Amino acid sequence: SMKVRDLTRPAHYVDADDSVKAAAQVLTEKNVNAVFVREGGEVVGILTVRDLLKFAARCDTMEKAKASAIMSGPVLSIGEDESVLAAGKLMEQHDIRHLGVKDKEGKIVGMITATMISRNQVRLWYGKTLFE
Repeated sequence: SMKVRDLTRPAHYVDADDSVKAAAQVLTEKNVNAVFVREGGEVVGILTVRDLLKFAARCDTMEKAKASAIMSGPVLSIGEDESVLAAGKLMEQHDIRHLGVKDKEGKIVGMITATMISRNQVRLWYGKTLFE
């Protein structure tokens, strides 16, 4: 059956002390919906486009606010050899759309999203693989 690694994208990171503006720039440049937030090399949270929208609604200044102020954490993660089904179940249980993907050493090296899983499922129904 399909493994998490098959649907994993490389992780993108910002530092906990980076400004919200810097985080917004990474999201935009990498064209992703979420980035992990690191403190001292360890992943301590996740910051999503939705977090940015909530932040913008409060009208705080993006240059002053830190990424750590609007992230959510700790990050839920799953091993890259786990099944995609297990990843979907974990998202469902916690009502989240992004999971960290851990390598053998337990480091978060990638991200799997609900969108990736659902897109892949649709392709499976049509008899195609993800990257065709």
